[in-house]
Amino acid sequence: MKEFIYVQVIVPQALPGLLTYKAPVELAEKLVPGAQVIVPLGRSKLLTAVVHSQTEPPEEFPLEKIRLLADVP
Repeated sequence: MKEFIYVQVIVPQALPGLLTYKAPVELAEKLVPGAQVIVPLGRSKLLTAVVHSQTEPPEEFPLEKIRLLADVP
């Protein structure tokens, strides 16, 4: 069984495209499009939204982990 899923999020910064983070596979059911998460970006932590998730790792540099699934009503 896989250890991580890979989640693309949109960030409110002037960055091209989406950013990809990894998360424990146990959160896969909750990390659906629109789910709000807190992710690291540089020295900051951002509240953002999931756009897409996948089980295969992207062909990119090492990924940061999603810090927290936001508890938003």
